[in-house]
Amino acid sequence: MATFEVAVLLGAGLVLALLVLRPRPWTGRGSPTLLLLGAFAVLTALSASWSIAPPDSVQEAGRTLAYLAVFGLAVAAGQLRPRASGVVAGAVLIASATVCGWALVSRVFPEQLAKDVLGARLGEPFDYWNALGAMAALAVPPALWLGSRREGHPLLTALAYPAMGVLVLALTLTQSRGALAVTVTAAALWLAIVPLRLRSLAVLVLPALGVAPIASWALSKGAFTAVFEPLSSREAVAGDFGLLVLALCAGLLAAGLAIELVHARRVPSLRLRRRAGATVAALAGALAVAGVVSLAISERGVAGTVSDRVRDLTRESAPTPSGVARLGSVSSSRSGYWRQAGQIFEERPLLGSGANTFGLARLRYRKDGRAAQHAHGFLAQTLADLGLIGAVLA
Repeated sequence: MATFEVAVLLGAGLVLALLVLRPRPWTGRGSPTLLLLGAFAVLTALSASWSIAPPDSVQEAGRTLAYLAVFGLAVAAGQLRPRASGVVAGAVLIASATVCGWALVSRVFPEQLAKDVLGARLGEPFDYWNALGAMAALAVPPALWLGSRREGHPLLTALAYPAMGVLVLALTLTQSRGALAVTVTAAALWLAIVPLRLRSLAVLVLPALGVAPIASWALSKGAFTAVFEPLSSREAVAGDFGLLVLALCAGLLAAGLAIELVHARRVPSLRLRRRAGATVAALAGALAVAGVVSLAISERGVAGTVSDRVRDLTRESAPTPSGVARLGSVSSSRSGYWRQAGQIFEERPLLGSGANTFGLARLRYRKDGRAAQHAHGFLAQTLADLGLIGAVLA
């Protein structure tokens, strides 16, 4: 087990000990999920006994136990401080914005921070763009909460604007379509559920407008789209990119402060807030109708266009574009990994091939030389590694 995982387990143990020393009435919230995750962790550890690669399964068991400890820590913290949701949201936002900010800075100083990076998509410090995209998406709701709340210090509220800009820019430069889809879904749910739509729209729209030209410029450069670009190519655009990011953050902070100043002097009327909500709903409906109409009058029609997109999604040989075109594309190599996961599952349907063994088990089923350690899908990976029992527990 890695040092970090041991540290996480020890930290969780200390907090649980604190919970025992300061007993509070147990509400039971989170207990069913915690028990299921515990059972999943036990299954992951036991899978080393039938795994085709026991060391890999043991390593995955250590990670899963760390996940269990962190989740148990969250449940325990909820018992100790049941009304501290704002602290949690703030901590998530600070952590995610810091990581995404570091990723952007690594492209401003590539020789010092990203000299050995071979890929073009933004992925530091994880060295994996989908992980960075997921972290950026995770912090979008907390950023909306910080910028739309009525209480709190105006300066802290204004900081939500540059934070959202950093998150959206980092997310876009990862070119992670899954993370982008999750972000759009989360923002739509927020606007549908949370009544502070006028404030939320400002936090969402202004950073998006500021990020759009910067992302468009960056994704037109080989340093952000081409693989195996030399360091000199990344250094050539680093200075301009740094100035653009700095201008983005400064401009969004100024906009946030100005909006907070206006809110302090004049609170929008209930009529205006309702009108804003109705306008958002009308625009969303109009965009949906426009999309359907554009498909209907296209050469292939609605059915033909949908059929082509499904074919691209399930075709293993479909090329995946780079840059801006990638964000609107559905073609990828995931369908091949999913088919391989299905074949592994068919061979061992009950318990799978062992935790974290997809990368080895897929070799007998692959049709090309592409390397992959994961199935690029949680359900597909779980079915291949831990079979039907693991999927049920998950």
